Order: sequence, then C-alpha cells, then structure tokens
Amino acid sequence: MYEENENKIDWMSILKKLGIIVGAIVIVLLIVTGISNCTKKDSGKPDNKKPVDLTSQLDQLESATLAYLTKDNLPIEMNASKTIRLKILINKNLVSEIKDSENNRCDINESYAEITRLENNYAVKISLSCGQNKDYRVIYVGCFEECNGGICEGTENSTNGICTVTPVEPEPNPGTDTEPTTPPTTTKPNTTTTTTKKPGTTTKKPTTTKKPTTTTSKVVWYEFEKCTTKPAYCPVGSPKNGRCERLVPYTEYGTVAYEKDTTTSKPVPASKVLVSTKTVYYARTSEIPKSTDLVKYDYKGIYSNENASKPHKVVVTTYKYQCSQGNPSLDGKTCYVTTSVPGKPYCIDPRFTYSNGSCTRMNYKTEYSEMVPAKKTCQTTWSKSTYLAGWTRTGRTK
Repeated sequence: MYEENENKIDWMSILKKLGIIVGAIVIVLLIVTGISNCTKKDSGKPDNKKPVDLTSQLDQLESATLAYLTKDNLPIEMNASKTIRLKILINKNLVSEIKDSENNRCDINESYAEITRLENNYAVKISLSCGQNKDYRVIYVGCFEECNGGICEGTENSTNGICTVTPVEPEPNPGTDTEPTTPPTTTKPNTTTTTTKKPGTTTKKPTTTKKPTTTTSKVVWYEFEKCTTKPAYCPVGSPKNGRCERLVPYTEYGTVAYEKDTTTSKPVPASKVLVSTKTVYYARTSEIPKSTDLVKYDYKGIYSNENASKPHKVVVTTYKYQCSQGNPSLDGKTCYVTTSVPGKPYCIDPRFTYSNGSCTRMNYKTEYSEMVPAKKTCQTTWSKSTYLAGWTRTGRTK
C-alpha cells in the first residue's frame, strides 16, 4: 500500500512546468520576430545618397559655350538674353553627349547656357539637368584687353568687355553717311527711220525714244546707340552696403550725483532782551542787592539817615539773553548757528562733463538713407555704315 503511493505521478506539477516552458518559448519567438521586422523596415529605407558632383560636366558645357560664342552672336541690347541649348552645341560638334557619374544623360533641351548683356560685360549662366541631378554656375565673359581680339572669361567686376559688332561689309570710310553712288544710267540710242518718196511728196521722219532705265539698290540704315550711366550716389554721407551712411552728432545726458553735505556751527552773540521793570523799596541801603548783568538796581531816592521813616526807592530792571536763531550756550550769552553747505555736484560717468545742472557729452549716431539710383541716358543715331566708332549697334534697321 505504501509502495503504490510512492509510485504515483504528480501530473499537476508537470503541467505547470510545461506551461512555463511553452510561455518562455512564445516570448522568445515574439522578440525574435519583432527584431527581424524592425531590421526589414530599416533595410527598406532608402540610403541618404550624397548629391552627384557635376563640376566636370559643367566644365565641358562651359568650354563648348566659350568656343561657340563670337562677337556676332552675343545679345546687343542692355539686359537682353540669349539661350544656347546643349543640342545646338552637340550639333556644332563642340561637345559630345554629357552624362553624370550615375550614367544619367543630361537633357539636351533643359541643359543650356544663357548669356545676358550687362553694362560692362556678359553674364553666362551654365545650367545642367541630368535626371534628378541639377547644378549651375555663373561666369562672366567679354571682349577684354587680355582676350587678344576674341572672347574670354573675366570676373563680375571686369570692365570694358562689351564687344563691338563685326562689320558685315567694311567700307572705306566707316562712320560717314555718304549716299551710295547711283549706278550709271543705261540709255538706248535714238532710232530714226527716214522714208524717201518720190519728188513732190512729203518726207516724214518718225522718231522713237525710250526713257532711260535706272536701277537703284535699297539702302539699309542701321540704328546705333551710345549710353552713359551716372552711377548711384549719396547726397549726404557716404555709400556703404548699398545705402548712404552718415554720422549725426547729438547730446547725450548722464547721471548727476552730489558729494556729502558739509555742516558747520558758527557762534553768534545772544540778544539782551528786557523782561520787566519794577520799583522796590528798601529800608536800608545795605539791603539793596548789587546789580548784575541781567538785573540792574537804579536808586531813585536815598536818604542819608538809615533810620529814616522813608525807605529807599530802587527801580529794578530785569533782562534775559535770547537767541533768534541757533542754540544757546550754557550761559545763554552765545548762540550757535548750524550751517549746512550742500556737496558739490559731479558726474558718475567721468566721460561726461557737468555744467548748468546737467552731465552731458557729445556723441554720434549712424543714420541711413537711400542712395539716388543710377541714371542711364542714351542717344541714338542712324547710319548706312555697319560700324561707328564709340557706338553700339542696336539691331534695328530701316
């Protein structure tokens, strides 16, 4: 009986252990699945690619543009622009097909060079569009002295770079408006037919004359322009960063302070003031007190007989010392008057100067104003010549 109890299996304990193991496996699987999903999501994100460098490709387009440009294909009017697309340069065999480092073909229509005439030179915007990759640069070209009669690259501040138009048909005396010589007139000779009749008949001489034929070629007049520009200027002040700057003086005020007041005590004699006057009778002169500073005894009647029935008449005058200002001394004869002298004013900031109750100094503030804009004035003239020294052809004809 005891052996049967010892061999009995505890299924509840086994099931609990199995449940714990299964739960742990499920949790581990969930964690692994989550990590793998995150890894897949991260791997699906596109990499942050660095932008493609189109420097060498822009160099190719720039070189082809400079090779293409001549004095005759530059824009003539101020701020006028002219666009040269990549397909034109390819057709002229100035450059081959351009591709970026990712083998994207640069668009032959969207890739171009845009030339704009400025006051002193020409700005050329070199632009490339190769798939999603785009870039551009701006250079400045012109007919500068160092170009040796051609077109070369300069800087934004380069001057004297405007090209003169090459004459189409150079004339012996350029710049003159002499009318062209009229071609010679072709005139046929007169044809006269004479018919001789028999005697007695009238002789008739018919004459036929043709009008001379004149061939006149059409004269083309060219418009020329000469412009002068008065630069922007400042009526007041000096130019700085596109504006007029000037320093304006003004008075700046500081803080006034005072030194400590000084107190002095000055002694002043007290005033002697009458208090009262009264008459006193004394039987004997020995009884009369002696006069003092404040009490004075004046005898009005003194009898020689000390035992006389009539007493001695004495007028007693009483005085006191009084201070109209200040404090009296112990004996009352002196008054001490206290005088307070205000401290001297001064400026807390030593850069200021004290005067008439204020601390001041001269300072300057900056004021800005707009510049008077540049003014361009142009004059035009017409000529049958294709070139006038000092003038620029506008492109208009009549």
